[in-house]
Amino acid sequence: MRAAFQKAHDSGYLAFWKVIQVDVKGMKSNEEFEAKMRAVTTDPVRYARHIKEKGIPVLDKALPEYKGIAAPADITEKIGKVVTAVEDLRTAWDNFASEYAKFEDFFKANEKLEEASSHWLGFQQTPTSEKFMVNAVKYFKVLQCIFKDQKISELDYENMESEVTATCAAAAAKPEWFRHVAFECLEILRGTAGAPDDDFNAAIKASAEAFDTTSKFGIDTCLKKSREYFESEEFAKLAVPWMEYIKAQNDLLDTIDSKIKALQ
Repeated sequence: MRAAFQKAHDSGYLAFWKVIQVDVKGMKSNEEFEAKMRAVTTDPVRYARHIKEKGIPVLDKALPEYKGIAAPADITEKIGKVVTAVEDLRTAWDNFASEYAKFEDFFKANEKLEEASSHWLGFQQTPTSEKFMVNAVKYFKVLQCIFKDQKISELDYENMESEVTATCAAAAAKPEWFRHVAFECLEILRGTAGAPDDDFNAAIKASAEAFDTTSKFGIDTCLKKSREYFESEEFAKLAVPWMEYIKAQNDLLDTIDSKIKALQ
């Protein structure tokens, strides 16, 4: 029984961590785990693909081995908890890979931010310019996405960088701010502009008194600062099933050892 578990453990749990290049041996804290995750996710798109293609199949292959461990009825429950921990580990990493795969579109959209913001300024300066219209509308819609229920035309145009950074100031809000803006708002830049709405027209009218020249700097600042919080939140989600597995494994092995000792 112990040998059967060890076989599944070696080909499943240990093999999985080796494939995804995270050494959890001797690891004792979430801080250690986060540090190792930051080291392997410098290229998030590549890593997400690697998890899906190489990591998840290891757990899929090992799960039948875990489920097939023969044991007395009083130990079956302990094995069931190990199986659940492996399934939770798989789900957490599959979700993580799906989330990190979104970085591919984020990087592409973010490349368009500079030009779109310059066209937004250009259209404020020349409201009849066909050259700037399309990107100006797209950029404006990004601002609407960031500010949600606030009207852009009512913001302080002379301090737009501060207006933007105020939306991501709270630490607790940073992970969701990054998720929303990086994976949803900026995606607007890759789509079609659509027609200007009333708020856009009102914003252009308001720009006759002061141009928005700094909101883009606010977006850049918020993306940079909030990304770290987003990553920490995602890594923390992965730490939970890792610890669950360790607990379930130790509980199972302690129970097996107790039964062996009782028979001696």
